[in-house]
Amino acid sequence: MAKVREITCNSSLKAFGQHLLLKCASIGLVTPFYSASLVETVQSEIASESPGILDVFRDGAIRLVEVSNKGRLIPIYALLPPTIAYEVSKYLFTLAVQGVTSRIMHIRHKHSQEIRGAYSRDLLSEAIAQDIELQSSLISTFMAEALFYPWETVIHRLHLQGTRTIIDNLDTGRSVTPLLTGYSGATDCYSTIISTEGPFGLYKGFGALVMEFTINVIIVKVIKWFMTELRAVLRSKPKPTRDPPNWYYNEI
Repeated sequence: MAKVREITCNSSLKAFGQHLLLKCASIGLVTPFYSASLVETVQSEIASESPGILDVFRDGAIRLVEVSNKGRLIPIYALLPPTIAYEVSKYLFTLAVQGVTSRIMHIRHKHSQEIRGAYSRDLLSEAIAQDIELQSSLISTFMAEALFYPWETVIHRLHLQGTRTIIDNLDTGRSVTPLLTGYSGATDCYSTIISTEGPFGLYKGFGALVMEFTINVIIVKVIKWFMTELRAVLRSKPKPTRDPPNWYYNEI
């Protein structure tokens, strides 16, 4: 099973398929609790009580056993297909982009070494490899988040429908507003957003994603600079020399 959890470019088609099946199963099990936690993250603090530590597990279990459609609440079995499709598609896209960007960065680094006339010792060093993987991971993650953001908007609205969620009115910032929607499915949700809010309605809150990614990049840059300086200090620090013991001179 350990081989199924992680896949590489050398993995067989069977291992890759088993990995995707395991991922689909894990997403399906987590979806009820994800739906419950999503309500808590967008619920207005003014109009609701502070959630308990175990409330997300209780609410997730309730969503899991509810199979009937109560009012506008979409049953969890109807939310599983679009949620699993979204998560798996986003995961595969992230893997593909990360592999391509990582390969391009390796080629560019090798080409820069060729321009200098000789390969340096750190051509394939662990530090450079980790830096390339980190940069490719950031690029692939942001591209996946940006590309799949409209799909994520649709998924979130389907999960929140019928949950009696009250959110802050971001237009005025001084009031709250309930979420009153009646989508029949993902397709209806998408077409309704386009017809009533326009294409930009799918990208509401995208600025927060850009801000989050910018902060992450800054944090990574600061940590990288700090580790580089610390490594340089440790390398330049002279090793203390130990004087021979006094009894050695006495014997001489």
